[in-house]
Amino acid sequence: IADRFSYSEIETPKEIASFFASKEFLSLISVITGKRLMRCKQSAKKFSQGDYTLLHDSEQLKPGFEFFFDINPVWNPAWGGSLIYRDAHEELFRLLPTANALTIINRKKGMERFMDYVNIKAGDNQQIKITGTFR
Repeated sequence: IADRFSYSEIETPKEIASFFASKEFLSLISVITGKRLMRCKQSAKKFSQGDYTLLHDSEQLKPGFEFFFDINPVWNPAWGGSLIYRDAHEELFRLLPTANALTIINRKKGMERFMDYVNIKAGDNQQIKITGTFR
């Protein structure tokens, strides 16, 4: 949907999907967060030159824990593609894509996020993210 995002949904490799769905992973994340988490819903996305996500009034994110796992051998911040969190008033923080990094966010009420535009400097480089939410 061009007024909300531009990226490709891709199939999560079976081994990666199994890992993120495993009780061992959920147990580890429960210890880290201090919350008993029972399920992980995940998907894989590919961002290339020209891709982005936007904030949209019709898509209010529910508070809760979410994660991002970057599968990028190389990513230069000058290429764009940062994940930006904000509230109604200001930018709260910016996550730069980092190879093999697992980031866990405790998204509070009123927090929103979007992906910065991947610009022409990215060339043929692609950013692959496994994204997920916990319940």
